[in-house]
Amino acid sequence: MKKKDLELEISRIESERKNPEHTYSVETVANEQVKLNKLYIRLISDFNEVTNKYNKWLVRLTWAIAILTLVMVIRMFTGRG
Repeated sequence: MKKKDLELEISRIESERKNPEHTYSVETVANEQVKLNKLYIRLISDFNEVTNKYNKWLVRLTWAIAILTLVMVIRMFTGRG
């Protein structure tokens, strides 16, 4: 499921639960809560995958900047820069 589909499904379940016209058995509420929890976990894990990709590139960029800065400082002190 895509993020938008997950969010729609979550909002659908939550809006059904808030409807005062319906009364649900404990088993139905428990099953819906399990379904909601699974959807939330899937949504969070998708977000974590995207975040991990960006974090890897951010770490690489930081290392590249640190190495370039070190090279510039060394060149400055050796008189080549």
